[in-house]
Amino acid sequence: MQKELINRNQYSFNSLEQFMDQLKQNWGTVLKGKSWTLHVAFTLLCFIPLYFYLVPYLQYIEHRQGILLNDFFLNHLVSRDLSPIIFGIVYSSAAFVFLYSVRSPWVLLRNIQIFLIMQYIRNVCLYMVPLAAPHGIIPLHDPILEFIAYDQKPLLQDLFFSGHTAAVVVFALLTKKNNYLFTAFVMISILMAYLLMVQHCHYTIDIIGGVIFAIVSYHLVNAIWEKLNLSMHLNH
Repeated sequence: MQKELINRNQYSFNSLEQFMDQLKQNWGTVLKGKSWTLHVAFTLLCFIPLYFYLVPYLQYIEHRQGILLNDFFLNHLVSRDLSPIIFGIVYSSAAFVFLYSVRSPWVLLRNIQIFLIMQYIRNVCLYMVPLAAPHGIIPLHDPILEFIAYDQKPLLQDLFFSGHTAAVVVFALLTKKNNYLFTAFVMISILMAYLLMVQHCHYTIDIIGGVIFAIVSYHLVNAIWEKLNLSMHLNH
């Protein structure tokens, strides 16, 4: 009965005090058991290959020969450096979705796994779809990615699919139970696609791919959770 009450109320609060109460209650409950901890351990293990191969892999992608596409939409856009705006939108949105999810340890874990599997899918796509940097590209400066994965400098051929587009689309899917948030993130996704195109740091196909594979990753992880009977921990 207590577990049902936690699940039912984990996304409803009217004050910071109530938010903190739910946070303590939900986290206190899962930390008393072993199931969540075991799934966290498995998730962390899945990050290990990325830690060792992502930087050299992206350097390989950067230095191989790619195909230059004639993109109708890029040809009609004057390139501008919008890196600060793109950076601000992505990471402020990420911080918001983290706070939105952190009340439920299981929801937070599921969301992290969505981004984890999306990164693995993206790595395969980068290999399968070798693209050269678009004409007029302005390098997208993302200090966090440059520190984590880009070897301290922006990459030009890290193209298919657009990770920034995919991220904000996933944010929309994660907040779809709230119509206002869902609508806001759909609008942010459209804005993000436009900003990336203006910067000429992605082709149109990269943007479309980002949308498609964000949806695929979201539904794939949810399907796995259903199969493993983990979805009962989520708020329906």
